[in-house]
Amino acid sequence: MFRRNGFLDDEGVDLKKLYVSFISSELPNNMITQLNLNFIHPDEIQLDGKRIYLKYDSSPAKTKLDNKWIEKSMNVVSTTRNWNTVNTLLKMFQERELL
Repeated sequence: MFRRNGFLDDEGVDLKKLYVSFISSELPNNMITQLNLNFIHPDEIQLDGKRIYLKYDSSPAKTKLDNKWIEKSMNVVSTTRNWNTVNTLLKMFQERELL
């Protein structure tokens, strides 16, 4: 699941600027073409089923690409977390499963 984040392939990517939104329903493949993404530049977005990968140019506090926009424009419920946090939680879960 997390290997599908295309931003990880970017040279010199700052993991502190990567986030993932978990959304309540899978989006149609053509959703990205239906959205007006001009206003989010220089931030970037990638849709992947029930996940949206976000790459912020500066920080999530200084963007219009936030949970409110995601929920309103895509008609979903979402929660967004920092990439490092999500990976830490996944690791903790995997370690617990080994017990």
